[in-house]
Amino acid sequence: MNAAKVGDQFAHTVLWEAGVHLGTGVATIVNLLNPEAILLGGEVPRVAKSFILKPLFHSFRGRAFRRAVGNLKVIVSRLGGEAGAVGAAIVLAEKLLPEFL
Repeated sequence: MNAAKVGDQFAHTVLWEAGVHLGTGVATIVNLLNPEAILLGGEVPRVAKSFILKPLFHSFRGRAFRRAVGNLKVIVSRLGGEAGAVGAAIVLAEKLLPEFL
């Protein structure tokens, strides 16, 4: 990530390819499940979004069914590596404390 910020071409290429592959994965999910929103979580989308979102959307738009993309929201989570822990805590709280939630 730091290398890309200072203009390293190899780092840019790696992040571009990562964005393309993420876009392919998102398109597959959208084509199969037709969700209302896609949430990109974790450190890579959050920290490297300025490098991977353009190729992600380019790849995604070329592979997803137009009807499935109509009102789709793609959100980059502000949570970093803690996202999984926060989600697990919410699921646990919902199971153990349903009368309070």
